[in-house]
Amino acid sequence: MSRAAKKSAASGARSGAALSRRRFMGLLAASSAALATGEWSMPAADAATATARPTASKRLSKAARADLEQQKQYARQALKTIREFPLPSGSEPAFVFMPLKPARTRRG
Repeated sequence: MSRAAKKSAASGARSGAALSRRRFMGLLAASSAALATGEWSMPAADAATATARPTASKRLSKAARADLEQQKQYARQALKTIREFPLPSGSEPAFVFMPLKPARTRRG
């Protein structure tokens, strides 16, 4: 591996380093395309933990499962209420996004 390739590989693997917007969008597009085409492969360590079944201590208790189901029911009920709310046709939007002009800087 050449010195330039090692440097670029190391810079891409830095954790906590700020990504440029261009680099982030490129990574996002590449990962989305890989996911959509089914060519996504997890590293071996992640694949082993992803397929492992949870141990008995990590499984939910009956009370926790019941609480989770109750929360799901509340969420379904809230979504149903929001979706069924009647809106008059042609009504004004709740807000309109108006970007601010950049502040002028004085030179000289």
